[in-house]
Amino acid sequence: MEGFQNKLAQTQQEENVDLVNDIKYRAIPNLKEQIDKIEYTITERNKQQQNRLLIDAFGIFLMFLCCSTCSSFSLVLYMFFFSSFLLLK
Repeated sequence: MEGFQNKLAQTQQEENVDLVNDIKYRAIPNLKEQIDKIEYTITERNKQQQNRLLIDAFGIFLMFLCCSTCSSFSLVLYMFFFSSFLLLK
């Protein structure tokens, strides 16, 4: 991006109107669009990964809850994990 902006400043000084317009109205907007798409893809992948981790953690917790013999301790753990789950969402 910085390279395009430097080239734009240089071509403006040289008064190369065609190249200025090409950089200003084609190259830079295309680059910005590609950056936006990449950032969106990364964000979506991160969300999916976080959701998988939450589901895995919640599943492990439920298995522990079902196998636990101490019901009061299980209830405390359940409340802790469930509140953590809600906070992360």
